[in-house]
This record gives sequence, C-alpha cells and structure tokens, in this order.
Amino acid sequence: MEWCTDSENTQHAYNIGLAHGLKGEDGNASKLTWEDVKYIREHYIPRNKLYGTRGLARTFNVDHTTIMSALHNES
Repeated sequence: MEWCTDSENTQHAYNIGLAHGLKGEDGNASKLTWEDVKYIREHYIPRNKLYGTRGLARTFNVDHTTIMSALHNES
C-alpha cells in the first residue's frame, strides 16, 4: 500500500485493467446512438429546413454542432 493522489490511483486502475473508458453511445455524455448517426448521415441535405443541420438538430434535440460532428466523424 502506498500514498497517492486520486488521479494517480485512477491512472493505476486503467494501467492494470481494473477500469476502462466508455466510448461511443456507452459513454455518459453520449447524445446520439449509432442508429441516430446512421440516419443523420443518410438523410442530411445541406441547407434544407428539415434535413439540414439545424432541422436534424431539432429532430434529435441536440445542438447543430453535434449534427456537424456526426457528419464529419468527429465524435
């Protein structure tokens, strides 16, 4: 046993496999599912009132920048 900070303890847990990061829709901050992203990519029409970034953002109740991120594989 040794003294360490919370961040050192957390890093140690990741290093030895006791903890792992959640990615994609499993993460706590996830706003869209993979099915949502697939729908967005298939139906997106630039500058369209219903299927542009702002229209899709209203449909999925997210910010339009979230839609742009989904379209550009940024998240």
